Amino acid sequence: MRPVKEPSTLRFACIFSEHDFNAFRQVMNYYDIYRGVIDAAREYDAEVSFFDRTLTPERFVAEKRYRDYSGILGIIPWTKLSPSSPATRIGRSAPFVNMLIDDRHAQGNYVGPDEQQSISLLVEHLVSEGFERIGFFCFGFERYTLDRYAGYRNALAASGMRYDGRLVFSDTPLEKYFNSTDGTFAGLPALYRQSESVFKQLFERILTEKPSPDAIVFSSSYFAHWFWDHALEQGVRIPEDIAIAGIGDEITTYDRFETHPLTIIRQNYYEIGGLAAELLYGIIHHTRRRSGEKIYIKPELIVRKSSLKKSLPRSGGIAIRHAMERFVHEHYAERKILEKAALRFSMTYTAFSRKFRSLFGKSLQGYLTDIRVEKLAFYLEHTGKPVWNILADIGCNHHQRLYAHFRDRYGMSPEKYRKTKQGVH
Repeated sequence: MRPVKEPSTLRFACIFSEHDFNAFRQVMNYYDIYRGVIDAAREYDAEVSFFDRTLTPERFVAEKRYRDYSGILGIIPWTKLSPSSPATRIGRSAPFVNMLIDDRHAQGNYVGPDEQQSISLLVEHLVSEGFERIGFFCFGFERYTLDRYAGYRNALAASGMRYDGRLVFSDTPLEKYFNSTDGTFAGLPALYRQSESVFKQLFERILTEKPSPDAIVFSSSYFAHWFWDHALEQGVRIPEDIAIAGIGDEITTYDRFETHPLTIIRQNYYEIGGLAAELLYGIIHHTRRRSGEKIYIKPELIVRKSSLKKSLPRSGGIAIRHAMERFVHEHYAERKILEKAALRFSMTYTAFSRKFRSLFGKSLQGYLTDIRVEKLAFYLEHTGKPVWNILADIGCNHHQRLYAHFRDRYGMSPEKYRKTKQGVH
């Protein structure tokens, strides 16, 4: 449950700038955000009005539409989030939280993925598999693509690997933007579409570039799947000749691609929508700061065949390990999870428990405790939910035991942790 509602009627405006509602069923990340916002707003008895690209931020400001709402949620490109932009003026006039695209301004409110950590997880995984020439593919420009590029370079440095511009494949040189200090990347072209021939030229560069990459991180799984199709046409094997990985699993909504076993970073868009609405509610009711709140959702690494090298001979074990991992992360808050998991994997309770321990080095209960401790810490830091409600939401039936594990991990009680992280708000 979320904070106690007040009787006053709330009205949220949610602006999906430059997006078309008619495409939502094909792009699951936006649809999941929509559901997250709706479900959270319902708990506050808040009305939500959604606007797509037919109502621009410029028009929203010019018509003073923000006066009609208690607060504003948005997915607004960073190119429109400069200090003098209409979107920034909305933020000065009404409580405002942007989703997915972090403007990096100190006063901006943001709920969304940690883009640099997402790329770092992929690079670290590829390094652990023994790949030595890890490239990066990026197409179309938004703040998140540049953050992913920065994450790629930072992850290479952290792994002791040298950056090589010949292993970066993009429609526009990225190096000149990497060290920008003004936070706006002025002059960068906006996101735009290109013909298939341009993509195929970039894909051919990956296959013919010298030195050739032995692994590629794609800034979007969409392009990774597209490249896989192209590689198969050229007789190139994935991952034997080149390993690939990408960000996002929303690609399953596109009919043009076969289902490839692609290593991905999964991002919880439903949680982003819900937490953004909750943050907006807190700002409106003065339980959260008016500006400067940044909530980064932890990314999840899903390893599949496309990025395996050392582990490839054991890919069957790898596959079931990650299937179990995904199942537990999706159902950790439910009752009788052992029974459900055993049924899902067609095992007895004893066989599943034994297999789980052999793959993860700990019992299912120990693994669930680790997840719940992390979730408790996250919600304590980023929400105003009472502790008891959080415990119920994460499926904790024995709070004393979880409290003990929490103290072991963080060295303090949950209540003190919240005061430490949230300060006076």
